[in-house]
Amino acid sequence: MPIYEFICDVCGTPFEAIVASSGSPAPECPECASEKVSKQLSRFSGKSGGASSSGPKGSSSCGPRGFS
Repeated sequence: MPIYEFICDVCGTPFEAIVASSGSPAPECPECASEKVSKQLSRFSGKSGGASSSGPKGSSSCGPRGFS
């Protein structure tokens, strides 16, 4: 089950909740118990910096080395 990020429309508290499916009802705010919450756009977790922006000749941690 995915973890979604929400923010309460009433008190502004950000929180995360495990939601069974996209059709499930929105969770309630853990701070004020309001059901008026908005799902936030989540970022992927992982290494900081993401993919290399230096192009094909830049250093990379994957694939064979020594090819131009």
